[in-house]
Amino acid sequence: MNTMHRTIILAALTALAGGCLPEKRICWSPDGSRAAVATPTGLYLIDATGKALPPRLTGTPARCDWFPDGKRLAVVHTARAGKWSDAEPLFDKAGRDRIERHAKDAHERLLAYSGSLDDFKLDPHDELSPGDEGAVLLCLRDRHAEKLKEKLGDKWSDLEKLQATVWKLSVFTVEADAFKEQKALYRGLNEIHAPAVSPNGRNIAFLMNSSKREDNTISLFVVTAEGGEARQVAESVAVGYDWSPDSRSLVFIRGTTDAPPRDGSIDLGSLTTVVVCDEAGALLKEWAQRTDRVGVLFSPMLGARWLRDGRLIFSSVEVTLPATSRDMPQAWTMFVLDPRMPASVTRVLGRDFSEAVEPSLGLFETSPDEAQVLLPGPQGALSLYEFASGQTQSLVDVIDAKGKSLSLPCWRSAQEACFVGRQQGKDGKPSAPEVWLWKAGKATCISADWPKEMREGWLDK
Repeated sequence: MNTMHRTIILAALTALAGGCLPEKRICWSPDGSRAAVATPTGLYLIDATGKALPPRLTGTPARCDWFPDGKRLAVVHTARAGKWSDAEPLFDKAGRDRIERHAKDAHERLLAYSGSLDDFKLDPHDELSPGDEGAVLLCLRDRHAEKLKEKLGDKWSDLEKLQATVWKLSVFTVEADAFKEQKALYRGLNEIHAPAVSPNGRNIAFLMNSSKREDNTISLFVVTAEGGEARQVAESVAVGYDWSPDSRSLVFIRGTTDAPPRDGSIDLGSLTTVVVCDEAGALLKEWAQRTDRVGVLFSPMLGARWLRDGRLIFSSVEVTLPATSRDMPQAWTMFVLDPRMPASVTRVLGRDFSEAVEPSLGLFETSPDEAQVLLPGPQGALSLYEFASGQTQSLVDVIDAKGKSLSLPCWRSAQEACFVGRQQGKDGKPSAPEVWLWKAGKATCISADWPKEMREGWLDK
């Protein structure tokens, strides 16, 4: 299908995937009494009014999700591996042997290389994940450095200073004055995103870039809250996934090809469900009932949610083929599938829906009562759509030509939406980006008094 150009919307969605994945920085506890604020530089806690509380975890990027008890958090955070001996325990024997093999190969190729070192490829066959590349460099420097100092010249000092980032998924308890790490569930060199605790609190799913291809494919993993092996559920998945209400299954949108195409062709995929737990909540030895329920055009920036009544709601691009380039869609929309009546899908957003959606972000957030949905728009806009009436409200006053989503929106309660945006001030001037709580048509800023360290790397942009 390499003669069919991708739609504008798919190109935009995929382009975003090449950069940083979108983050949900504000995570409200199940009862809405407090929220964890996960930033590029740490993890913080606020009360219902936005007041910063003492617990904090600094010096690390953070991502998190609450357990149902509201007392524990699944937290993604980082440590450093300054030596290969620090990183070596993160791999099994086969992994260590693979890193050693690539380090030896890189050493031989470097000594024989006569071109510019800036053009040297550590992984010429695209076999390594980003984390693996860091491990190979540490192993190369610490185990296979013979004659490298002379070969690399000034660049040797950079290699000497190299440290690899160790990504950790841990269970933290929230004490009155501190976050306390109770158990490390997973440690590795590949970056971890979007942890999601199952409704029963027994298992945690997360996304990780473990691909051996340079397209940075994201894979879905699951691990028990007690620790153990992190097991892959699927690769080449979109970032918006969800647990089933009974905590037994996962729903996600996945690509069906071996690798996302780079020649302008259409990416095929499916809305898929997989059973990963037995009735008691224990992870199965082998995943069961993997079902591709709806064919879609795949993009990493699409989302899916599993509603309490069993229906699956998801974002996608609506296409009817054959079609000319002028007929191809310019925006994503939302659909719902009832597995009890799988013969067809139903469009969720009415065809008279006129609000613009963010073309590079096909993610959405349903309210706790599943009656409304938050939809990101272009240039920092945000809309609230009510399913029953089809009515839409704009939650952000000021649209910024250079605006972008600094955090995915979320819900504090069925009536309160939380988001980052710019609002019109009393002096008529637009505010700087702040965190807002919206209820019944009124937005209240909750981040104005946050200390500088809580704003660093996102609200200060």
